[in-house]
Amino acid sequence: MKLNIDKLKEIYGTSLILEIKDNMDNVVKNLNYISSIGFKDPYDVIETNPYIFLELPELFQEKIESLSKKIGVDFIEKIEEDSSLWGEIDD
Repeated sequence: MKLNIDKLKEIYGTSLILEIKDNMDNVVKNLNYISSIGFKDPYDVIETNPYIFLELPELFQEKIESLSKKIGVDFIEKIEEDSSLWGEIDD
């Protein structure tokens, strides 16, 4: 699988693509992190919630851990079924 840049550009505009390019190290580390904890399709996650992947990896991981505690058991499966739960990441 790979990141669909055209889809991101169509939905979010060229400015997001430039931000991803400027923060590529963070994006790659954050993608690797969610893949390592069990997300089946990290590229789908970034395509629906790209801005959170621009975060510093340490902050990103803290937010994911906080979200997992908030959602509870089987949080990955719950998020994969209902992507709106990503909206709770900053709550």
